[in-house]
Amino acid sequence: MFTAPQPPPQVDVRSLVVQQVRGVSELTTAIFAMEAVVPASRDRTLGGYTIGKTTLLYIAYGEVRAGVDLAELDENDIQVTNDTIRLRLPIARNFR
Repeated sequence: MFTAPQPPPQVDVRSLVVQQVRGVSELTTAIFAMEAVVPASRDRTLGGYTIGKTTLLYIAYGEVRAGVDLAELDENDIQVTNDTIRLRLPIARNFR
């Protein structure tokens, strides 16, 4: 009576997976980066003679990141079967 086998514990891992995945918040699957260098200059003249020159160098950098926002997952998007976890990911979008 005191040594009877105990039933196995019941653990629902779906809420744990959702919390851990949300901690990451985004899954970036593509990054496009671009850099452009644009020189600009202007002469200062007085009486037809150049007395000075302004030279500027503009550097522009842009980056687009695309992927899925894992914060949009809920428990219904996760299926646990034996040793397999299946996620239904949100629609991919651009991140800012």
